[in-house]
Formats: sequence, C-alpha cells, structure tokens
Amino acid sequence: MSQIHKLTATPHTVHWGYYDKSWQPPLVVKSGDIVEIEAICHQSGDAPELLMDEAIAAIYDAFPDRNMGDHIVTGPIYIEGA
Repeated sequence: MSQIHKLTATPHTVHWGYYDKSWQPPLVVKSGDIVEIEAICHQSGDAPELLMDEAIAAIYDAFPDRNMGDHIVTGPIYIEGA
C-alpha cells in the first residue's frame, strides 16, 4: 500500500541552484508512494514585504550566497529500488 508524504520547503530541505549527488536526501520513499512537494519561487526576494513569510525568509537567510543558480530546489528525494 502506498504512503502519502509531504516535503515542506525549509532551510534543511532545499538547495539554491542545483543538487549534488553526495547530499543526503531529506525524504526517502518507496516506488508508488505519493509525494506532495512544496516549491518556493526565487522571485519572492523581488518584493519581500509582499511575498515573504517567516518560513520563506528563513530559506533566504540560509543561503546568503545565491550565485549558484536562480532556483530554489526542494529535495532531492530518494526512491528505494530506483
């Protein structure tokens, strides 16, 4: 029976710009499981007073060097047996 997982975007579950295969995934699932992934738009920094709440601000604060790419990526997710 498949399970339902939720991966929320936090400073511990996102990376700025890219993934590296050496990083530990914040979520491990089985084939057939359902995953809801929270994605954060990097454009939140364009108008922080309108687009940022405390959780998004914490992500921005965790990555002061944002020259590694434009996108905030949630994950990676490891799929057992894949």
